[in-house]
Amino acid sequence: DGSLRVSRWTARELDSSHNTRAVHHFGDLAYANGAGHMWDAWTDMISPFASRVPLMVGVGNHEYDHTAGGGTGKDPSGVVEEDGFQPEWGNF
Repeated sequence: DGSLRVSRWTARELDSSHNTRAVHHFGDLAYANGAGHMWDAWTDMISPFASRVPLMVGVGNHEYDHTAGGGTGKDPSGVVEEDGFQPEWGNF
């Protein structure tokens, strides 16, 4: 799995370098799409390095867990439209 490979590589880089001040991860973090257990697995995967240096994240379209069911109350923004909050900048 590519994400696990990158996570292990990042942890190895921290082991070999004393200059790392932070890790930046921009978008599409866990590809959870609303599945809580996927977020748990992602947190376990990043903990070897996120527990040692700050992890700065930027959300991507897969972090909007509610894109299939805004009208069911899954949308944290409070939008109650059928498709939830779907910003134009995140729909490619």
